[in-house]
Amino acid sequence: MAKSNSSRRLDLHEALSKRSFQNAVICSFTFDPLFFENYCLEKFATLSSNNNISVITDQLTYLKIASAAETECPKQLNLRYLLHPVTVEGRFHPKLFMLTNGTAGRLIVGSANFTRAGLTTNAEVADVFEFDEDDSHEFLPLFKDALQFVAQLARQWPSESLASNLDELQRTTPWLTHETDQAGGHMRLIHNLDHSLWSQLPSFQVGPVENIHVVSRFYDGGPDLIDRVMSDWNPKKLFLYTQNGITTMTPEWLTHPCVRSGRAEILLCTYEDKGYMQPLHAKAIVFESASGSTLTYGSANFTSPALLGSKGKGNVETMMVVPSLRQSDLNPRSFCDPSGSALRLTSQDQLRFTIPERRECGEPRLIDL
Repeated sequence: MAKSNSSRRLDLHEALSKRSFQNAVICSFTFDPLFFENYCLEKFATLSSNNNISVITDQLTYLKIASAAETECPKQLNLRYLLHPVTVEGRFHPKLFMLTNGTAGRLIVGSANFTRAGLTTNAEVADVFEFDEDDSHEFLPLFKDALQFVAQLARQWPSESLASNLDELQRTTPWLTHETDQAGGHMRLIHNLDHSLWSQLPSFQVGPVENIHVVSRFYDGGPDLIDRVMSDWNPKKLFLYTQNGITTMTPEWLTHPCVRSGRAEILLCTYEDKGYMQPLHAKAIVFESASGSTLTYGSANFTSPALLGSKGKGNVETMMVVPSLRQSDLNPRSFCDPSGSALRLTSQDQLRFTIPERRECGEPRLIDL
């Protein structure tokens, strides 16, 4: 899926294969070190000659890697790249890849983890932002937002190795200290380390919201978020797009009064790329109004821990906010359902849902040389 046009396909594999960089910070909830070592470090130009790579991941992912069988243990961890765990009440869930050198940068933000499925087969929504000192400065504020987020992670979950890597990134990326105005159109990268994502979104909206479109695979067990949407935004219609068979939306969502009355519609969709079916992993919300739409996309599913959590409660998430989009820039329906496959869910018999993976708790164990 693409950020603003259903016909625009972003190839993440291609985006990581062009141009060499000196520094990399990768935030990913899931992470496969064998895929990373055996493929990414060899095939991706952005990483192959990169000697300052930091991968920041959820502590549960970290513990699984640390306790893996000998045949599955990474060989280059903390030699070729740093793996740094973050422990939160919910999940450390951002998907953000920042690559820099002395004159250029590439920032990838969206719903895709740094995994084989995230980079190739899943239905994701993401975008690539470029900086070139001699050419394009438009997205420099987004790089600053990303650096501020990563620096705050390093302060709240410190390690000497991560601090050293970030110091090296800033030392070798002088353009990140350039003074600049806010990004054109007030596009921003936001996070919820200080305030919930939900509380930050109204500042980007101009005019009353008429319709809200949500695309997400993961939902709460109950439909309380519908009440929050109606009380805070009061849209005429709420459209919830998901994929049958893998969604975590339960039959209880069908019992909500707004769903029963038709004010909220649940739409089952299929996603494909060049004829191949894709598992939905995208997360986005479109706030549609008469003056234009505001698009939000990133790591946050339509769940309470993702959207309402902050200050150590719930998940850690990142989200791009793109306000003031015209109809020619973004058609909410075709964006959320690019193949036009939506089937309205009207009966519990139609719904096939999955149970979310249970989260196991544990303290992270640092992996030493």
